[in-house]
Amino acid sequence: MLVGGGRFGKLALQRIPERIAIVADMQPDREVAGLTEAAGAELWQKDAVDAVVEALAGRKTPVKWIIPAAPIHLLAKWIAADLARKNPVFGPVPDHLIPEVKMLHRGEGGEAYLSLADFMCPDDCPEPVEVCTHTGKPRGTPMFKRISDIKAVGMRVGVVRSLQLAPGVGGLPVHEMLQLKQEVGRLGGEWLLATACRCHGVVSYVDFNGGAAK
Repeated sequence: MLVGGGRFGKLALQRIPERIAIVADMQPDREVAGLTEAAGAELWQKDAVDAVVEALAGRKTPVKWIIPAAPIHLLAKWIAADLARKNPVFGPVPDHLIPEVKMLHRGEGGEAYLSLADFMCPDDCPEPVEVCTHTGKPRGTPMFKRISDIKAVGMRVGVVRSLQLAPGVGGLPVHEMLQLKQEVGRLGGEWLLATACRCHGVVSYVDFNGGAAK
């Protein structure tokens, strides 16, 4: 399932059309509609989070991958929406918990967008294990591990690694998303929820204490 029909959503439809059965985009343009039709995929004109909630709620044909190409932290928003009974509250990721990176950008909700690159990466990067495609230099510790190694007193850290389905196209394994959601629902409390590949990641802080006063 592809969520978002922007630049990277279109790249996914061009590079792996045979692996995309559903495209979710609130306002698909003509190119997205045409690529979706050519791929033989369903086009859902729905909110990104609502579409993922619906797609993972026991469809007869299970969705195996989510390709997040919407301009939000889809994993965290989906978990919060699906666990709305816990009254999740988003907040800024504390500065002292952010690992060392080349580039940091804060989203409107305080989420942290992290990168090991301080340049625009090529959109067809094959994400080699040891070195950066662009610089040829060692990458160091992968981003997904830097985030999973965060020691956050009083919080838990949950990371779903984005895996390459094609150069420049990352996907989240649905079984890992569901496992993390189940764990969050069972344990509650404060979480750093993250999605990351080798070089880039996004981290959200969410309190699942049911809105209890601190």
